[in-house]
Amino acid sequence: MMNKIHFDQLNFKDNKAQSILLILCAIILISNLFELINFENPKIGKFINASIFLFLAFIYSKIFWYKNFVQWNKKGIMIKLNEFWGKNFKFEEIRNYSFQNNELSISKYDGQIKIFSLQNIDPESIDKLANILKTNT
Repeated sequence: MMNKIHFDQLNFKDNKAQSILLILCAIILISNLFELINFENPKIGKFINASIFLFLAFIYSKIFWYKNFVQWNKKGIMIKLNEFWGKNFKFEEIRNYSFQNNELSISKYDGQIKIFSLQNIDPESIDKLANILKTNT
């Protein structure tokens, strides 16, 4: 069975709902920090703060939900393929990359080379990853 890569582009234009929720969380946290809204029971304010932090942790934990995950924006990319931890790259630091023998090899200008196994990865996902790298490097 071929596994797909979950792709997540980080930009505020495409993720409007997530952006609005993050801004709303920031506003609520700031209002609770400066106690702009007084609750009769102080536990309510603490509960709201805790629930917002849990919500933020939930949003930013997407990397751990998927075995194969790629997240990128115009400056860089985070690739996690068949591993628990991913590797971050700035696009300007990538010298070249190649897809050969079920592996993705990325070499940086400082001489570092990172090899990712593409074992059991869907070819369509590999093509999309190649397109992202081609477009941004």
